[in-house]
Amino acid sequence: MPEPPVLTRQQIRKLVVNAFNWKCIHPTIKSWIDKNQDRYFQVGKDSAVLYTDANYGIRIMLARYHDGSRIYLHRMRWFDDDAAWEYKKEAALNPVTKKPWIELSREERKKIQASTNAKLSPEEELYVKDVLNIVNENIHYYYGMRVVNFRGNRKIDREKLIGKFIPPKHLCFGKRLELLDLSGYTEQQKDIYKALGHPIYSYKGMINSESESFGSSYCKSTGIDHMPLKDGTRMQLPFYHYVSTDEYEEVPDDPVFQVYTLLSYYPKMMKRMEQMLQEKGCDLHCSAANKTPLAQALEIIYRKTKYMVDAIVSHPWVEAQYADFFFEEGITSVCDAVKIPGIKRHLRNTNLERLLNKKASALKNRFKLSIRMIAGWRLKIERKSASSEWASLVHHSSLPGTCSWYF
Repeated sequence: MPEPPVLTRQQIRKLVVNAFNWKCIHPTIKSWIDKNQDRYFQVGKDSAVLYTDANYGIRIMLARYHDGSRIYLHRMRWFDDDAAWEYKKEAALNPVTKKPWIELSREERKKIQASTNAKLSPEEELYVKDVLNIVNENIHYYYGMRVVNFRGNRKIDREKLIGKFIPPKHLCFGKRLELLDLSGYTEQQKDIYKALGHPIYSYKGMINSESESFGSSYCKSTGIDHMPLKDGTRMQLPFYHYVSTDEYEEVPDDPVFQVYTLLSYYPKMMKRMEQMLQEKGCDLHCSAANKTPLAQALEIIYRKTKYMVDAIVSHPWVEAQYADFFFEEGITSVCDAVKIPGIKRHLRNTNLERLLNKKASALKNRFKLSIRMIAGWRLKIERKSASSEWASLVHHSSLPGTCSWYF
């Protein structure tokens, strides 16, 4: 491919002062750009670097589009204090019943004893307790916890969000648990977490600040980056890369970034749970084969967990990775929007209930149509980009929406 034409610093400056967001840019960032004119340089056909601060790991970029140019913030490195917020571990309780989402009831224990003519041993009781605690924690992490939602919140200091990342919810499995602080856990609890996953409440201690990030994208008020972790892997995350508080969207995507990963992590948790319970002698394919109290207890826990997980991941809103329900008054968590038959939940507004059910039905039909449209759209883009200079720059993000990537 031919080399892109080199822009002079004067040409870059002209694009800067004519950028869509130049007039409303934050005064501090504007002063950085103004004082750094002698160091502007082009990094791609349609992008340039206006300012770099290696100590803070930030870079101010200019991107050209067919209808003009825009300035945005790019992160080169990430640090422990760069999260926009942290999650607080809560008691994994249904907000209505004040009881765990999944329990082994007294009646079920009686049936187990009658069927096996035996009780759980103290060691088995402890194992069942640990499994229940961890399963409930993971269910509550996505389903029951209140979602951080800045929509319409005038008290939020948008200036303090500039350059911060939105902490996506993830479950850590297997060896990746070494990134977390596991002090205070027993070896049995660690083994169960390795199998079922441990929620990430804080990214402190996980980030490799010495390594540069992979690259960032531009999508409305949020970008997408690949943050390096201390185990050598990288984690995809959204961040606020706007350079003016006026650019912060009135309808931010904060909620969807917190819950969209449940669509992949919940099924993964169930598959690993199956393997873990089979190793404990529980046959999930033939209930008659479970003749011990432990096997029967674990099967009951598995069936209840699977019932909840299947209901959540098959909900139209979750399937579409859509956050519209969070924009309705009274919706503060996934359990408010996603109804599971037989499970009491926080939402009690019957009018809102009917509205959500109607929207869920419409969303399901729209999602099916969107899949067909996106498939055709992506094929068209791939054909076009194969012979274009953008072939190395345009990617399709796995997060909701499509982004153009700049390095």
